[in-house]
Amino acid sequence: MADHPNLLLLVTDDHGAWATGYSGEAPELRTPTLNALVRGGVSMDRAYTPTPVCSPGRASIMTGLIASQHGIHDWLREHERGQGTLCRVADQVTLPEVFAAAGYQCLFSGKWHLGGSETQQAGWERWFSIGQPQGGHSGEQRYSDGGEIVQLNGFKTRVVTDRALRFLEQRDRERPFLLFVGYIGTHGPWTGHPERLVGPYRRCRFDGVPMPEPHPWAIPLSRHIGDREALAQYYAAVTHIDENIGRLADALEEQGALDDTLVVYTADHGLCCGHHGVFGKGNGTEPKNLFEASVRVPLALHHPAGIPGDRRLTHIVDHCDLFRTLPDYAASRCRRASRP
Repeated sequence: MADHPNLLLLVTDDHGAWATGYSGEAPELRTPTLNALVRGGVSMDRAYTPTPVCSPGRASIMTGLIASQHGIHDWLREHERGQGTLCRVADQVTLPEVFAAAGYQCLFSGKWHLGGSETQQAGWERWFSIGQPQGGHSGEQRYSDGGEIVQLNGFKTRVVTDRALRFLEQRDRERPFLLFVGYIGTHGPWTGHPERLVGPYRRCRFDGVPMPEPHPWAIPLSRHIGDREALAQYYAAVTHIDENIGRLADALEEQGALDDTLVVYTADHGLCCGHHGVFGKGNGTEPKNLFEASVRVPLALHHPAGIPGDRRLTHIVDHCDLFRTLPDYAASRCRRASRP
């Protein structure tokens, strides 16, 4: 199995494609790690989520199906009585099951939000998930450590990364791995991020972020349009995630595994931060919306052994494509390596 590439799949929550340093749409935003991934790899600049709400978007990543097929049409209220124990994609073939069948060690750290978030789900050998309710971004929080509920203190972005780093250290080095890291820092509430990052962003002009009057369909959340504190917190969340991805990349480099790892960065959906008169995603309006900033997501892929660097592509792709591409790519790299 040594010829199979590893896969580090990073999925954020509410991270619009515009909110990256490399996009040029938010010039004051600092994302040096993501910028480096794109310089050494490829950015799919017209990547989309099939459904711009958390649970259905994540289900499409995990199953390769659209909402009418996997059956999740809105975010799951797992913290409400009777809603949190059943995994809603248990009857589907999921990404970790595909990779596990190919001999991969599948490791999960972060946000699940497909039902049963506090239960270790099929295909995953190691499991560390954000508990329910999802809560804020710092302080003592609820997590599931292999199904055992634990209370841990700290910034959630860092806690999730710490456990992912532990998985990398303890993994079986004789097998390739799929490591899924699910960050929620860019999701509301837009408070509680590291002050060392928020402070400098408070001085930004937020060039590129529109601040119009709310759209007539906007829900009350759009009161944040023009809210400089909310924007500073959002930018800080992006930079904090970027820093922690850097920690993962450094660990892989120290292990000599970075060149053998396909790193994929994306989000479950985008986010309007004033775009189209909305502060929110697809459910930021009633009726719901499919605004560009809601559905367009970052998608960066980096694999020095297999992907030529510094490319920006404008092909239209979505998360259903990603589900099919990742196993195909891993298999194709194996076939190439096995040729005489």
